[in-house]
Amino acid sequence: MNKVTKWQSGVPIRYGVLIRCGFLFGVLGPLAACDADYPPTTWEDPSYDHAAFSGGFQLLGAHVDAPCTGCHAPTDFTLLFQPSDGSDCVACHRAQYEAQHGAQGYPTSCVTCHTPTVWTDASFDHQEVSGGFDLLGSHADLGCLACHAAQTFEPLFDGAEPSDCAVCHTPDFPSGHEQRGFPTACGFCHTPTRWSDGLFDHQVASGGFELLGIHNSLPCVFCHVPETFQPRFDPESATDCVTCHQSRYDLAHQGTGFPTTCVACHTPTSWGDGKFDHVSISGGFDLVGVHAEKPCVSCHDPESFEPIFDPDGAGDCVNCHQADYDGQHGGQGFPTVCTECHTPTRWTDVSFSHEVASGGFRLLGIHGAVTCESCHDEATFEPLFDPAGDGDCLSCHQADYDGEHAGSGYPTTCLSCHTPTTWTATSFDHDTDFFPIFTGDHAPRWSDCATCHTDSDDFTLFTCFNCHAHNQAAMDKKHEERAGYSYVSSACLSCHPDGTS
Repeated sequence: MNKVTKWQSGVPIRYGVLIRCGFLFGVLGPLAACDADYPPTTWEDPSYDHAAFSGGFQLLGAHVDAPCTGCHAPTDFTLLFQPSDGSDCVACHRAQYEAQHGAQGYPTSCVTCHTPTVWTDASFDHQEVSGGFDLLGSHADLGCLACHAAQTFEPLFDGAEPSDCAVCHTPDFPSGHEQRGFPTACGFCHTPTRWSDGLFDHQVASGGFELLGIHNSLPCVFCHVPETFQPRFDPESATDCVTCHQSRYDLAHQGTGFPTTCVACHTPTSWGDGKFDHVSISGGFDLVGVHAEKPCVSCHDPESFEPIFDPDGAGDCVNCHQADYDGQHGGQGFPTVCTECHTPTRWTDVSFSHEVASGGFRLLGIHGAVTCESCHDEATFEPLFDPAGDGDCLSCHQADYDGEHAGSGYPTTCLSCHTPTTWTATSFDHDTDFFPIFTGDHAPRWSDCATCHTDSDDFTLFTCFNCHAHNQAAMDKKHEERAGYSYVSSACLSCHPDGTS
C-alpha cells in the first residue's frame, strides 16, 4: 500500500503500510507510527529527519538523546514549547535561565555562551561579541545591566573603543579633574581595576618630559589645550625651557647674551633661585674682576654660545687679549704671562715687582729701561743669565768687562767703579779714595792692578814690596825708633799714605 504523509498538530507524521501500523497508531497515537522511523523494507534501519519534519529544528548535542516527551505531549505529540527557531533556547529553557541569570540581566540568546551539548560548558567571549570590548578588571564583575538595556541588551553607552572610558564614566570624571584640565583619556592614569589606583607618569605619556619642581603642581591647561589636550608648546626635551618660557627669558636676560640653556643657572623649582657657576660650567675659568661685568657675548657666540676664545685656563690672558698685548707691549719682549703684572680688574692697574718675581734682582738704573728680551728668552722668558744678585754684574756683563778691562787686573766688583745707570759714569778715584797712583812718584811705576794687588778676587789686599824690595834688616834698623813699626805693606801705607817719604 502506498505511503502517505500526515501533519499531526503541526508535526509531520509519515505513515507506512496502514495494515501494518494501523493497530499501533489507533492505540498509541503518533508514537506508534512505526513506519515514521522504520521504512517497510527493514525494521532496524531508522531514517527519521527531525529538522525536515519540524520545519528546521535540528536535534543537536544533548537534544539527540533527550526523550521525545521532553518536548512533545505523549498522547498527541503536540509541542510543549513554541521556539521560534533552533537557537531560541529560552523558549524551552526559561526555568534554567531564571535560575542562573535572572537577576544578572544576561541576554536570552543562550547560544552566545552555551552549546547544545551540555548546559555547564558555557564559554562567553565579550571581546568577540562586542566587536573588541574586553571585560578587564572590575568590568568583569559587573552585572550586564550596568552597561546594557535590560530588555534589548543594547549597550547603554557608545564608546568609540575600549579605552573610551569617559563615554561611560562621565559622572566620575569631574570630581577632581575639571579644574586641573585633565584629559578624558582615562587610561593614561587609571587601570580597569578601580578608580582609586590612578597613577599617571607624565614622562612616559609625553615621551620623556618629566614634571619636575613647580611643573608638577600646575594645572594641565597651563601647557595643554583644554579640549584636545594637545601641548601648547613643543619643547625638544624637559630641559628645553625657553620654548615655553621665552617671555621670561626676554624679560630677565634680553640683551645680556645669556644662553637659552636655562638649567645651567635655574632649577625647575623657581625662577628666583637662579645660580650660575661659570667656574664649573667652563671647566675652571673663574669670572674674576671686570670679567664678571662683561656681557656673555664678549666671549661667547650669541647663537651657539660656544666660546670665541680657547684659553688654557683663567691665567691664559693673551689668548683673548692678544690685541691688547700687541698694542701695549709689542716689540718690547714682555712675557705673555699677563697676571705677573696685571690684575683682572683693569689693564691700567699694573703692579709688577721684578725684585719679587725674580727672587731679589732689582731693576736698577738703566736696567729698568731695557727690553725684557735683553735678559730673558723671548719665547720662554727664562733668564739668559744667572746672577747671584743685583750686584753680580759680571754674570751678565762679562763681554763688557773683557772689552774694557781684560788683562788690566781690574776687580769684577763692577759697582766699585760703575753705577747701574751707565758704564761710562764711573765713580772710582784711586788717588783720592785709596792711594795716588795716577799722580806723584808712583804714576810711572805700575803697569796694571796686579803690580800692587796680588789677589784678583780681593782688591783690599796689596803689597809694596813688588817695587820696594827693601832689606828687612836695614828697614828694621832704620825704623827702630818708630813706634808701631812693622815690616808689612799695610804698615808702610799707614805711615806713607801719599807715597812720599
